Amino acid sequence: MTDYSNILPSDPKEAQIMLSDTGSNLAPTPYNQVLLLIHESGDVSLESRTYYGGDGTPMSEWHRRRLTFSVASGADAEALSDELAEGGALARLIDRVIAGHSVEWDGSNFVGRLDEDAQDAEDDLQRALESLPYYDGQIASAYDWLTGGGHQSLSDAVKPGDTAEDMLAAAEGDNWIIIDGLAGFEEAVEEAARERAEKEEAE
Repeated sequence: MTDYSNILPSDPKEAQIMLSDTGSNLAPTPYNQVLLLIHESGDVSLESRTYYGGDGTPMSEWHRRRLTFSVASGADAEALSDELAEGGALARLIDRVIAGHSVEWDGSNFVGRLDEDAQDAEDDLQRALESLPYYDGQIASAYDWLTGGGHQSLSDAVKPGDTAEDMLAAAEGDNWIIIDGLAGFEEAVEEAARERAEKEEAE
């Protein structure tokens, strides 16, 4: 058995941001989707891929030399880590897929093949990744945290003299995870200043 939990970012907060900053194939483009990848070498990785609409499929994935599995949007990072750890349900399924995955020449291309057990494990692995529990903690973009989800303007939420650093510290002090971090608050400070300037010009 193998421990795959190290494919997640080592910082739990960064791991949760990776899993929460996602959409789905029904979301407006662009959107991010987290994928678990099983490579031809047997290595396993996790990546966030941005889709813009009409995206092509890499040849290694088209020919199934590299297998891809979508992770549920907003999945709980701790739950995913536990299941990827040695002996976890996901780790056992990944081991079975790898054990039964081979690459062969079909006369035109090198293509991936799965034996019967690996095929069963592949299906079960995708279902398990799609069924991970949702993270129910406090997580938001800087804009949504400041405006209460758009219920007030940034110029009302961000006062002159407020700094991005202080606002991030306040959010984290209340146990919020801010998806776009300090950069999101820096953009909010700039946008609030623009809104105030436009209001003053209109008066």
